[in-house]
Amino acid sequence: MIRIPSLPLGLRGRVFLSHALVYCLGLALFTNAIADAARRHYLEAGEDALVDSLVLFAALLGHEAEENGQIPVEKWADALSAKIQPRAQIYEVLKSRGETEVMLTDSQGKVLLDTSGVMDAGADAASWRNIALALKGGYGARSTRSDPREPITSVMHVSLPIRAHGKIVGSVTLIKPVRSLQAFLDEARGRILQMALLSLGLVLLSAFLTARLIARPVERLTRHAAALRDGQRPPLPDLGRGEIARLGSTLDDMRRSLDGKEYVESYVQTLTHELKSPIAAIQGAAELASPDPDDPDSVKLLDNIRRESARLADCVERLLLLARLENRSWAGDEEEVDLVALCHERLAEWRQRLPERIFQIEAPPRIILRGVPLLLRLALDNLISNAVDFSPADKPIRIVLDGDAARWSLRVEDQGSGLPDFARDKVFLRFFSTPRPITGRRSSGLGLAIVREIAQLHHAEASLSPGTNGGCVAQMQFPAKS
Repeated sequence: MIRIPSLPLGLRGRVFLSHALVYCLGLALFTNAIADAARRHYLEAGEDALVDSLVLFAALLGHEAEENGQIPVEKWADALSAKIQPRAQIYEVLKSRGETEVMLTDSQGKVLLDTSGVMDAGADAASWRNIALALKGGYGARSTRSDPREPITSVMHVSLPIRAHGKIVGSVTLIKPVRSLQAFLDEARGRILQMALLSLGLVLLSAFLTARLIARPVERLTRHAAALRDGQRPPLPDLGRGEIARLGSTLDDMRRSLDGKEYVESYVQTLTHELKSPIAAIQGAAELASPDPDDPDSVKLLDNIRRESARLADCVERLLLLARLENRSWAGDEEEVDLVALCHERLAEWRQRLPERIFQIEAPPRIILRGVPLLLRLALDNLISNAVDFSPADKPIRIVLDGDAARWSLRVEDQGSGLPDFARDKVFLRFFSTPRPITGRRSSGLGLAIVREIAQLHHAEASLSPGTNGGCVAQMQFPAKS
């Protein structure tokens, strides 16, 4: 298959070139159609003039044949043999000689006179279409080419009957070569070509101005975007009105929104890094502190300090991870991952960590997709941890993997207290959490938000819905590996 290389043109060049090519094609088709129509109309006008002359010839010959019923061939042969040099200026064309010939036949179609010299006297022309029609009392016309491949060699023949005493005594034919009209056709084509070239120049100018009108605001917007990419903060350029101006305004609004988001993410990262040191110090002090065994309140207070500092440390780590996920800083770390093997690995660790819990898995032998193994482990751990927190210890937690050629599905099913209606649209929001049914405590509200970001990073969809046996079904749907 032949591949046509694309031209390295910008928007201005593409608009100009496409505009120019379309018009040139249209102009060529239009000019060709006009030239063909002009040729046909010139031939029609030429035939009309021949018919007018033919009527006069037929009337004169018929009048002279009234005397004895015979056409005066000798008289007309002498008259027509005298070639007149007209030197006529017809608009732009100088005509210096006549090119119309005359043929006379008797009532049987026998040639009496042919000034063109093609037919000898006495030759039979009755079979010619124009002669046959004229001898029947009608108008006959034909056009014959001396070279079938060249239209310019065509010769027009027009015939009318000659009548005397109400009878047809013969026919008169005027013969005119088409090349005699060629000078007029060439003149017409020249004028058409001049107008076509003038129109082409105007349209190319229009195409240039249109391309400039369209491309200039786009180029300004491109330079503006490049300056923003390089860290500058230039004002939005003048983009006029219309769609490009609205696009620029929308991009500027998006930039402001992204600047605000980037500032918040940077602020969160700085804050969480600053919090890590004092949290570590609190945890260290809590571990070293020795409560008074005779004072139950001090023991309870110290346990609470340890527990909450650990929770705060986990929250800080999750915030840092979430900020990194939202910045898409993992985008280049993808590799082929066996999702089934990953689930078996994580369940083995959870069974070791919580031997009293029941974990089940239903999966095909292998599911290969592209992803970041560390993030997929983290997403699966968050879903399993969420199921553990919201389901009784004697109820199984099932992991189900299935799918087809288009998508793979990973589901974590529990049989806990279920999902409240008010929480269905909020569970993936940051810092949203519901009380655990056993302890009544709330989490940081970042686990499912992290799952959603990991899913988006893998072009997947994350959802949480009620299960068939109560509880919840947390699901991640991945596009199948192509």
